[in-house]
Amino acid sequence: MKNRKGFTIVELVIVIAVIAILAAVLIPTFSSVTASARASAAQQQAKAGLDSILALTEGSLPEGTAFCITNSTDQSLNYIFTYSGNKLQQADVDAASINPYSTGVYAVYVTADAIGTDEAKVNAVKALLLNVMKAKIAGCTGAAITGFTPTTDGKYYTLAYTGYNGEGDAPEIRVYYTSDIQETMVVFIGANS
Repeated sequence: MKNRKGFTIVELVIVIAVIAILAAVLIPTFSSVTASARASAAQQQAKAGLDSILALTEGSLPEGTAFCITNSTDQSLNYIFTYSGNKLQQADVDAASINPYSTGVYAVYVTADAIGTDEAKVNAVKALLLNVMKAKIAGCTGAAITGFTPTTDGKYYTLAYTGYNGEGDAPEIRVYYTSDIQETMVVFIGANS
């Protein structure tokens, strides 16, 4: 009796078909697990940022404060969490908006690196901030950031930008900084006191 060596073409086709079916079932599962993990990591980052900002603002934040986070290298806006009812809630990036304030002043908290000497980190913060402004602040769709200008008292920086095309004067954006905020996050809060 002759020993049979190797596989028949039918057996190979069956094995390939089984592998293809398993891949078709598992790849979407892995994708959703990855997306869920990214969203969870972004929420943890937002919570850490919330704790830092609450400490800096003596435990007070306006309703609707937006915690804007990117997890991509191009600094696009990936997640928005809004502060409401003393907790953070994830908002739809496409639908969420940053509340305008009656004073026309926005306050932004960014990483301390945004006003540092590391050009890559400064540019990363500017890119995220610009993406948020264009997407969420009325009249800023054509904005371009030109820099951060320190105030004479050194309490904050004023965001210098061009291209405001909304009604009235361009809103003032005051930039505060803390080392507790990562460069993948910016926090818009309410009007300054």
